[in-house]
Amino acid sequence: MADSMDFGVQILRVFGGLLVVLAILGGAVLALKKFGPYVQRPNVGGTLEVLSRHHLDPRNALLVVRVYEHHFLVGVSPQGLHMLSPLDPPSHEFQREQEIPGGGPGKGGGSGRA
Repeated sequence: MADSMDFGVQILRVFGGLLVVLAILGGAVLALKKFGPYVQRPNVGGTLEVLSRHHLDPRNALLVVRVYEHHFLVGVSPQGLHMLSPLDPPSHEFQREQEIPGGGPGKGGGSGRA
C-alpha cells in the first residue's frame, strides 16, 4: 500500500513540474507577442529603408529600397532577393517640373484638342 501511495505522489510531482514548465513557456510566448515588435528593430540606424513595394503575385514582388543615399530596384521571389537595377534618387528639380504652374485639372488645355 505504501508503494501505491509513493507512486501517486511521484505522478503528482511530475504533473506539477510539467505545469510549471508549460506556464513558463506560455508566459514567454505572451511576452514575445507583446514585446517582440519592439525588440526587432533592424532599421535603428536608418541605413536601410523600403520606400515602395509592389506585389506582382502572392509570391513575387518589386521593392524600391534606399541604402544611405542610393536607391535600388529589388526583386523578391521564392528563390531569394535580386537587385534588378540601381536607381537615380528623385530630385527636387524633377518634382518641380511635374507640377502644373498656376492650376490644377482643367487648366492649361490638357484635353488634347486644338
